[in-house]
Amino acid sequence: MTDKLWYEKINEEDAYIRKTLQEYIDLYFFDSVEFKAVEDITLENLGEFLEVMLKHYQQYHFYLGELYDTGEILEEYFDYVFMDDEKYINYPKYSKEDRRNLGWLLIVNYIQMCNPRLFPEDVPHLIEFLHAKDGDVTNAQEKLNTYLAQFDLMKRQDEDYRCWEAITKERQQAIAENKPLPIRPMSIELSKCLKD
Repeated sequence: MTDKLWYEKINEEDAYIRKTLQEYIDLYFFDSVEFKAVEDITLENLGEFLEVMLKHYQQYHFYLGELYDTGEILEEYFDYVFMDDEKYINYPKYSKEDRRNLGWLLIVNYIQMCNPRLFPEDVPHLIEFLHAKDGDVTNAQEKLNTYLAQFDLMKRQDEDYRCWEAITKERQQAIAENKPLPIRPMSIELSKCLKD
């Protein structure tokens, strides 16, 4: 259960947490029944929230850095939600194989680490991880780790830059020509960035 009064504990410097999460909800969850306010995000439904955000990332609606920022903001939000009066943070303790860990694991171990960098093309694997069943969390994590281990981090870093440079140029050109905005870079072929 999310503390509905978590924002009363927030310091002035961190006021952006609530503002940013509400902006995400207004922009990406405008037709959602489940997510109307920041306080609707709980550890129990964090996976559903992340799945929607990941699908937008898959469509190149925002950059990898924004995905990283989303993970960081969600972590800060939950720190406040589970902070007691003495400023200790007490997260609920679920068993290792409880699927309620999945959203949190995805943020802490993958989205925030960006290691290897997560590409929009990786989203189906991340969503598959979020759909792991109770009792299968460790296997799902091992499967995702194996998938991500095949990539070269430095190649992915270069490719991420090249991709966003191309799509930014293509979008600027589309705006200048009053054409629909491309959602993927069309002028380059993306590298798989596999390890040698």
